[in-house]
Amino acid sequence: MNLQNIKHLIASEFGYKQFYDEFNTYRLIRPKNSVKELDKFLNPYVDRVVLNHQEAFKLFKILYKSSLKDNPDLRELISRLYIASANQRLLKIDNFKEDLVSAY
Repeated sequence: MNLQNIKHLIASEFGYKQFYDEFNTYRLIRPKNSVKELDKFLNPYVDRVVLNHQEAFKLFKILYKSSLKDNPDLRELISRLYIASANQRLLKIDNFKEDLVSAY
């Protein structure tokens, strides 16, 4: 699963502006009606994102209703979010390893 590609697709779907500045650094600008869980997931400046089960469920609902849910990589993310929320576990997303890990 290409996590960076998924994040770019989600950002463009929900109105986030993405660009590389003059120092070739990726920048992300939130829209006015952004959602806290999406902001936390898409944040390019952190090494690891940890979502509790409530945040995972909110992000699951947002992504499941989107038109991107037929993307195979995104389907895997959606199912991991659902499993983490249903089992009341944390979901750790490592941005460098591009790995999703469910934890207790």
